[in-house]
Amino acid sequence: MDEFDISRRTLVRLSSILPSTGGLRRGLLYPRRGNPVDKWFALAGSFRDSWHYRAFTKFLVLEARMLGIKTEFPTYLPTNDFFQVALHLARRRSEGANCLFSASVSLAVRVAAAAAEEGLDISGILFSVHGEALTDAKREVIEATGAKPYPGYTISELGKVGGPCRQMTQGNCVHVCLDSVALISYRRLAPLTEVEIDSLMFTSLLPCAATVLVNVEMDDSGVLEPATCDCSLTKLGFTRQVSNIYSYGKLTGQGMCLVGSDLLDILERVLPGRFGGTPTDYQLVEQEGSQQTEIELRVHPRLGVLSEELVKSFFLSELVKVYGGSLSRRTWLQTDGIKVRLVEPYMSGGRKVHPLHLLGTTERQRSSSPGPDTR
Repeated sequence: MDEFDISRRTLVRLSSILPSTGGLRRGLLYPRRGNPVDKWFALAGSFRDSWHYRAFTKFLVLEARMLGIKTEFPTYLPTNDFFQVALHLARRRSEGANCLFSASVSLAVRVAAAAAEEGLDISGILFSVHGEALTDAKREVIEATGAKPYPGYTISELGKVGGPCRQMTQGNCVHVCLDSVALISYRRLAPLTEVEIDSLMFTSLLPCAATVLVNVEMDDSGVLEPATCDCSLTKLGFTRQVSNIYSYGKLTGQGMCLVGSDLLDILERVLPGRFGGTPTDYQLVEQEGSQQTEIELRVHPRLGVLSEELVKSFFLSELVKVYGGSLSRRTWLQTDGIKVRLVEPYMSGGRKVHPLHLLGTTERQRSSSPGPDTR
């Protein structure tokens, strides 16, 4: 908090309502630290799909207020529109407020892009981003507005794994919380791929830890090394850093977290059972878009499927049956972050079709002509 002067900042956040608990937790945590939230913007989907989540979220906020915690009711955003958030940040900045804006990486990029498109001044605002990798391309969109993005690293089973300092301005880098977690890495092949990665392994250290873990993989990769900065965190003893963090076994786009094994049944059994074909005719691709991480479901054109929307609707109806699927469906629909394409799945260098595929920005430019993965 001292590193970024959080106690003197006006807090604005963009996060989901239930079933995600993150938005409510932050609304309760910040006031207890003496930092009430100025505004809570939220993705809530349609009233028809999410009325029960909206109602229960409102009930819990009312309960917190009755208990003396000054927390905010969510302000719901229209579908695929982040102008309200950008306008609020620009207005608060013009009023002299020193803002801290909290959101998942892709949503933060959408807000920055909206500010740039409308000519709104959000320069100097601190963007605290989380939930997925802060790639160079996403960082550039935010920094082009004059805002300053810093990533955090949290895992549900462990809590906060790492946090940034002011000197960490590239490489998706954070200081490791050495007081609560031990972290090592080893070189291995990522599951379902032929790509070597530095897999991170975690051990919980706190006696009060909710989950006891010893050298457990979380399907995350990163480069572990000594911290090279002379910031306040290093002086406190957080002398190790992990950089270039990304997930190799989960879909984490737009702050969602879907385990690959949960998706395999949909891709390899449910979709072929509904539309025909074999497991290799369907592939889920996570790729870098111009303003957000995008999810693409590829369906082989030889199946003769006539309606991309029909496949999309069916896939999303099956997605809600897996852990995290309901929230992912709502977010992807509201951000227009999921597409279905009737094209051949990508093949690896060994001419194999893997059901989950991650694309970088360069590969995305070649997405119209499927070919071998040469990474």
